[in-house]
Amino acid sequence: MNTIVWLLALALLGLATGKLIGMGLAFTGGRTSYDLVAGILGALVVAIPLRLSHLTGYSAALPTLIIGVSAAMLSTWLTRIVTWKADPVIRLEKESAPEGRVHLSQDLMTTAEGTRMLMRGGRLVEPRGSDAVTETVVPGRV
Repeated sequence: MNTIVWLLALALLGLATGKLIGMGLAFTGGRTSYDLVAGILGALVVAIPLRLSHLTGYSAALPTLIIGVSAAMLSTWLTRIVTWKADPVIRLEKESAPEGRVHLSQDLMTTAEGTRMLMRGGRLVEPRGSDAVTETVVPGRV
């Protein structure tokens, strides 16, 4: 096999391997450009010296392509492990609440608590602020 064709095949296989392994490891949230670069570099860095070493059975085109693809898989996987972002730490913040009840930021307000907040003098009051709905009054229309 021609050396230039072999190099192009190796680079394309490394690129495809990086893409496929990166799609398989999508849950880690890494960058796909790193996967592509790791696949190409992993294939080239391992396969070229192996082919140039003229070892019996390993200097042919097919074994070096197979080993290059394996190296691309390994380098993409290791790149994802190194660039893996840690999960964010969930901190429980204590907020002061009416009636001395400690609310956490993940708590939901119950209907009774919401009604108590909107009650004033035994009557339900209209909320003010961004929740308030304003209607335009047209003279002559009821």
